[in-house]
Amino acid sequence: MDNYDKTRVSRPYRKSSLPRLRWTPDLHDHFAEVVHSLGGKYKATPKKIMQIMGVRGLKISHIKSHLQVIIFGIIDSSIGDDVYDELVLVDSLMIFENRENDCGYAVMLSTGSSNMLVKSYLNQVDLLLKEYVSADPFVVYTSIILGIFACKTVYELSQIISPLYFKSYPNLSKGLQLEWSNRAMSTFHAMYIATVSLYFVLWSDLFKNDPQRGPITLRSSTVSISALGVSVGYFLSDLSMILWRYPSLGGMEYVIHHLLSLGSVAYAMLTGEAQIYTYMVLMSEATTPCINLRWYLDAAGMKRSKVYTINGVVIFLAWLVARILLFIYLFWHSYQYHDQAKQMHEIGAVMVHVVPLVLSVMNLYWFSQIFKGMVKTLKRE
Repeated sequence: MDNYDKTRVSRPYRKSSLPRLRWTPDLHDHFAEVVHSLGGKYKATPKKIMQIMGVRGLKISHIKSHLQVIIFGIIDSSIGDDVYDELVLVDSLMIFENRENDCGYAVMLSTGSSNMLVKSYLNQVDLLLKEYVSADPFVVYTSIILGIFACKTVYELSQIISPLYFKSYPNLSKGLQLEWSNRAMSTFHAMYIATVSLYFVLWSDLFKNDPQRGPITLRSSTVSISALGVSVGYFLSDLSMILWRYPSLGGMEYVIHHLLSLGSVAYAMLTGEAQIYTYMVLMSEATTPCINLRWYLDAAGMKRSKVYTINGVVIFLAWLVARILLFIYLFWHSYQYHDQAKQMHEIGAVMVHVVPLVLSVMNLYWFSQIFKGMVKTLKRE
């Protein structure tokens, strides 16, 4: 029996490589009280725990690690949550594998140990989902469906109303008529999300500089989550149409733009992180109605009109403010609140810096094209 190849299974909890806070008995008791107030160790999320504790220097990685060691029984939480008391340290079990050892003996996996191992991995997955996804699923699904439904409604109404009020519409090709309705959909979304973003960034109390409310990068509300869900519904709808009619509705730059926007908006919606920066970026959608109006004027044969010239100047000024200067302010703001940005998950911290940077490069390229077009139009005048 001594020759059996008994291999120890790695425990689910893995120590973080980040510097640890010293968990004193008082700090642990405070942690346990907060976890208990949130409904126990299987309902509390790292982000909520950190916001309530409000301890200086405490990072989400510390909370995550400490919550893991409590869940897997490495230390006693002392909060009376005994739902899974049978979960003990997995690496204290001597679990046999279904393989032959060096002596040729087949060693069977212990049924009890295998159940413990499965439970531990299931709890790891559950913890991972709760760590990253904090939004109410009902709010998420409802808002996304509402966004898709709203886009579909605007698209259909555009096809009904446009022939009645625009004489040039029936003369357009089927492809241009489709793009006409698609731009009506994007105009609706732009007006909606730009208004909502202005409200949250400038007037709402959600992102006010109040240390008592926790890090500004971790704040969210049911309304802010719902608003982002509607936007996710739009990006899903519009991206589907772009891919369906590719490249008539936009080239690869539009696909990249929509994928970046969809990923960042969905992340902010699901996790509740970086919503302030998400709304800052979405404020730039205020330029979309002007861009679409220019396309409509061109399609209607009004490229030589005074309105077309004025529209070009307005686009230049709006783009300068909403997509150049605004992004400069965003980078400055993220630098000022860099210590709070570090308290987000690694994915969120990377997205806060990478996504706006990529979008700003694209905006600068488009801005140069807009400037050239404006100069050309003014010279013609």
